[in-house]
Amino acid sequence: MMFSDKVEIMKIAVFGTGSVGKTLLENTVKSAYELMAVVDNDPQKWGEQIGQTVISPPKKSALVELDKIIVAANEKRNEIRSQLAEMGIPTEKIVMCFDENGKNRIRDVAMEFFDFTEFPVKKQFTKEAPKNYEKTFHETYKSRERRCKEGFFEKYCRGEGIDIGWGGDLLTPNCSGWDIENGDAQYLDGIDDESFDFVYSSHCLEHIYDVRTALKNWFRIVKKGGYLIIAVPH
Repeated sequence: MMFSDKVEIMKIAVFGTGSVGKTLLENTVKSAYELMAVVDNDPQKWGEQIGQTVISPPKKSALVELDKIIVAANEKRNEIRSQLAEMGIPTEKIVMCFDENGKNRIRDVAMEFFDFTEFPVKKQFTKEAPKNYEKTFHETYKSRERRCKEGFFEKYCRGEGIDIGWGGDLLTPNCSGWDIENGDAQYLDGIDDESFDFVYSSHCLEHIYDVRTALKNWFRIVKKGGYLIIAVPH
């Protein structure tokens, strides 16, 4: 009797090309898997290339036969999961980088599917506005016009600020940006106490695993007389 030592390759896709997707795709896929597609709901990204793979729209015909689909998103994770379910993708084929409570599982996912030992070296944090970033339009942008009319920026955003979880949608030009590549937002390691005149975070706190620790450290870096400004969903 002869036995085959051929290992069956599982076919996978990554859904999402924001900071989470890019963190995963900086690593090589393990030999047991083959990356068949990188998809995103943003039409402006379709046709762009990440590594050797071109970003495409999420189509049922391209996804339904795959073994695993990695949802590399946080803010839109539940919408994407529902979208995949509507395509007929079974729950057991969907791999979430953030669980239903928003707990970060990126490292676990990366260890399972990619030749990955640790996150890439953290991007050095500097107290200056991020440069040469691709502008995106999220919750902060949606409220900009109203905040201008209300005098929000003049009252609360004077001096130096930091936007925690900015994701390309920076509050003001006088903000530094802290995101996943800088480290864990619960701790803000590397930022001294009382470093900023205002600390802002939009639609990030609800995804933090330990909210008490996060708030303690967010307050920690606010200068005396400064402001901590937090926006969360209703």
